[in-house]
Amino acid sequence: MDWLSRFLRRTPPTPVELDLHQQWALLTLARFGPRTFNQLYEEARIIRPTTQAEMVNAVLKLETAAVIERIEEPGTSQPQRRYALTRRGRRILRYVPREPRSAMEFYI
Repeated sequence: MDWLSRFLRRTPPTPVELDLHQQWALLTLARFGPRTFNQLYEEARIIRPTTQAEMVNAVLKLETAAVIERIEEPGTSQPQRRYALTRRGRRILRYVPREPRSAMEFYI
């Protein structure tokens, strides 16, 4: 009965809404692996016009939703903030189109 009570108490998944900047950041991380904020910003800026403020907002929302995580590099004197996909991010990535055109919402 213990597993049944845990199953019944499970909370529904929280929705994750991804705008275009967030989708491009996920695709960049999937294609190239862990990247710094500047690398994510440059990739998004090349694809479509964007500002640093929009990209900061996108990265912060992804990090808050546990779609990406920050990785610290211990071997450098000034640690670089690199971002990588989490397990949840890899699951969401399966449904992101290769050329996104609009915002999407996921329940994963």
